Amino acid sequence: MIVEVAAVRFQLLPEVIDLSLLPTGNGVGAMLAAFAGSCMRFGPDRLARLILFGNLAGGALAALFLVAGVMGALS
Repeated sequence: MIVEVAAVRFQLLPEVIDLSLLPTGNGVGAMLAAFAGSCMRFGPDRLARLILFGNLAGGALAALFLVAGVMGALS
């Protein structure tokens, strides 16, 4: 609450930071991993592990882009 007040008061951060990018990144990463795994005809167990990795990688990249965007907005 105090950080939000200071951020709005001094305009350090934009008023609205859209965090819907993170679940979208997770979904896109999982879909790409599922597509790649099915094209390579992986078995169900290996495909499941690949989809979980796609979730992790997609979310991490989305978070990285979000942080880079916020840092770019602050500079």
